[in-house]
Amino acid sequence: MNQVKHYILTIVVLVSMLQEVQAQFDNYKYVVVPFKFESFDSNNQHQTSSLVKNLFNDQGFNTVHESQLPDDLLKNRCLGLYVGLNDESTMFTTKTTLVMKDCNGQVLFSSHQGRSKKKDYKASFSEAIREAFKAFKGKSHNFVDKTPQKETVTLNFKNDVKSLEEKPNVDQKQDKMIKQVATEETQYYEDNTPVSSNFKKATVNEDENEVLKQETPQQPVSPATPQQSSSSNNVSDMVMIKDFGTLYAQEISNGFQLVDSTPKVRMKLRKSSSPNVFFASTDKLNGVVFSQAGKWIFEYYFQDELISKELNIKF
Repeated sequence: MNQVKHYILTIVVLVSMLQEVQAQFDNYKYVVVPFKFESFDSNNQHQTSSLVKNLFNDQGFNTVHESQLPDDLLKNRCLGLYVGLNDESTMFTTKTTLVMKDCNGQVLFSSHQGRSKKKDYKASFSEAIREAFKAFKGKSHNFVDKTPQKETVTLNFKNDVKSLEEKPNVDQKQDKMIKQVATEETQYYEDNTPVSSNFKKATVNEDENEVLKQETPQQPVSPATPQQSSSSNNVSDMVMIKDFGTLYAQEISNGFQLVDSTPKVRMKLRKSSSPNVFFASTDKLNGVVFSQAGKWIFEYYFQDELISKELNIKF
């Protein structure tokens, strides 16, 4: 009897965990698969990226490649769940685990480990990944947009217009300054409207104690001093930034474009004759990006000085 209760309790716990995982998946609109997983040396090595994308598509997930993100995901990377592949293979056994992370790199779900002992790499990784993907069987994807909708506010200005006080007639004030009598016996007219004066204020000459009338000379207008060019101080943002942060590589026709998490295109890499060397350009700088000791280095000249910066690029 106790074994039955323990079995039922285990089933309840597993169902509760599955419901919690399902609710987490429904908070995200896309599943993002990279062209190259971190443990591999080349894009879609052993066709692992293509296989993972097809498996998620067949399961009903809205799956996209990391270098072909839709507009809303480019504006808000947190709409996507990002797939990772942990490769813990040994000499004779291929071992893989599928990991789901949010836009901040936090692991939300990790599958069990898939294994294969096939000698062919492509077949071995295919079997191991399919085995690990069994953890997603029975899970569906029903994205629910929880973004609060903006309410439309209608403004009504009815009865809010107040009447303006009647302004006094300027002509009436002016008429009070004019006295006029016109009869058969008397014709009289007097205009007391103020007029501008041409009187020049006198200045005192202290040396001779004489009062002199003179016009105040106007000060010559000095020409505007031309603003000094600040081009020498207009240092590019790329020069001053010490850390570019994580840059995501998106494949283009002749290389890659690197975007940040904003997302904003920060740099374009164009292929050279060497696979680990790229011609790099930003809106203000030109240089080269190359791989050295497992790290990506950006080198360029600024004011005749060679500057090197390490880049954190996710291909």
